[in-house]
Amino acid sequence: MSLITRAVRDERGGVAVIFGLAVIPIFAFAGFAMDYSRATDVRAAMQNAADSTALQAVMARQEGRQLDIQQTFMGNFHHRAELGAINVSFEWIGANRVRVNSDAVLPMTIGAVLRPNLDVGVQAVAEGLVETRTNENHFEIMDSDAADFNELLAYCYDPIEDERLGPLDRYSGVAGARTDFVKVADNDRYPGFNPPGSIDVDCAPHEEISYMMRNTRGGNRDPSLRDSAGATVYEFYSDTTRDEENPEGFTFNFGLEIVETILCRSLAECRTESEGGILPDIRERDRTPERQEATCTHGQYLFIGFEDRPPELGWSDRDYDDLRFVISCPSIEERRGTVRLVG
Repeated sequence: MSLITRAVRDERGGVAVIFGLAVIPIFAFAGFAMDYSRATDVRAAMQNAADSTALQAVMARQEGRQLDIQQTFMGNFHHRAELGAINVSFEWIGANRVRVNSDAVLPMTIGAVLRPNLDVGVQAVAEGLVETRTNENHFEIMDSDAADFNELLAYCYDPIEDERLGPLDRYSGVAGARTDFVKVADNDRYPGFNPPGSIDVDCAPHEEISYMMRNTRGGNRDPSLRDSAGATVYEFYSDTTRDEENPEGFTFNFGLEIVETILCRSLAECRTESEGGILPDIRERDRTPERQEATCTHGQYLFIGFEDRPPELGWSDRDYDDLRFVISCPSIEERRGTVRLVG
């Protein structure tokens, strides 16, 4: 056999070896592509199951029904893939919003040469479109005693996003439009503001009506300070939150010892002690403020008294009479709409 012939045969053998070595990763990558396609199908099926489960969970809560999230998810999951254990968890975010998470391990087939398993995970967030109108149908300003000018404004607090928003504008005709914070009271010694007899504020689902007290130092003693660029102004926010298990229970989160709250069983009880009621008289200094602990239910009244110079910020007379008012415990009107996916 000539040298040239042997060289040709050796080259053909080399090509065969090279092809044999190359075909392994080619088939592996082809198999991985097929398995990835399976994983995509599984993920789509899991996402559909999570979406359906989240929607059903919100509807069940609105109707006062209990729902087994795991069982509901498996009932909504329609796929024949052989999976490891499917984990399903959920979390309520506010009263009308739920987050459902699910993850599973998908064993690879041909692609196992490169990777034995593929993790698949999905998340769904559903929300009930329940517009909550908080109607405090009795709002009464009481006598106060302060050299500072204090104003009270209502706003909506979103505990999920930790965001302060103006109330919804029900008259604009534009969905989601909002107004500025709404002034509802002040302690002006020189009458000029006419406070409302009730507070009727619209907030979006999971938001709570809250109050901001704006304190202008010396603004009652000297009204010119109120619009002065050099005035010292503080703003204190309640960022009110509601107990999910007890919708009538709420908490003011000022973060400072700025407020006194007293629950009254009747309007007659929400009068000062000198008038036969249970509220402290004005100018009673250096005292520990009361904090209502019982739930403020419809038909009762809540006294709120502000101390405009919180002890944590320096000198304070601790009389909690710098801005005082009585409100009826809120009645909550819910207007139910559709349930939707929001994430």
